[in-house]
Amino acid sequence: QMVIDLDGDVGIGIAAPEATLHVQTATAGTVTPSTEGDDLVVESSGHTGISILSADDNNGYLYFGCPDAAANSYIQVGHNATPADTAMIFGMAGAEKMRLEGNGNFGIGESDPGNGGFFDVAGTSGTVGALFGDDTSAEKIASFQTGTGAHTDRRGRLAVLGTNYGANDSIALASVGAPSSRLVL
Repeated sequence: QMVIDLDGDVGIGIAAPEATLHVQTATAGTVTPSTEGDDLVVESSGHTGISILSADDNNGYLYFGCPDAAANSYIQVGHNATPADTAMIFGMAGAEKMRLEGNGNFGIGESDPGNGGFFDVAGTSGTVGALFGDDTSAEKIASFQTGTGAHTDRRGRLAVLGTNYGANDSIALASVGAPSSRLVL
């Protein structure tokens, strides 16, 4: 059933819609939508969802905007050939700000967080970021870096060392590259 009430609200599956468009497959119980989220209500008595479906190798989008910035903020899900290549991207001010990749890598300010870390925070050129995870060496690191590119310009790191420096189960504070000056605990 579909109704249009005297206020112009449309109900699909519900006789008294509580939103501009209210789609109900079953009642969720006594619940009223927030006035800040009552333009579209999807309601059911069990798991409830909205699907954005796109073809393979294409993206699905959810945009947020206003008159001054029509597509200012967004959530994008890229569907690639393999699930590991899929990414969920969060953008603001029209640009990517955060990314979660299908392989679990997570980046803030970094469009390629798989470049050596599982959690990658990047700053702008000349500022400090942080890379947490597995470096290309045998050590597990928290690396504080400057510069851009493939994270080769290391300026300091806190590392749990493996066999790299001959000290198993050690914690080291190191300077650029293989530590010429370091404190190992």
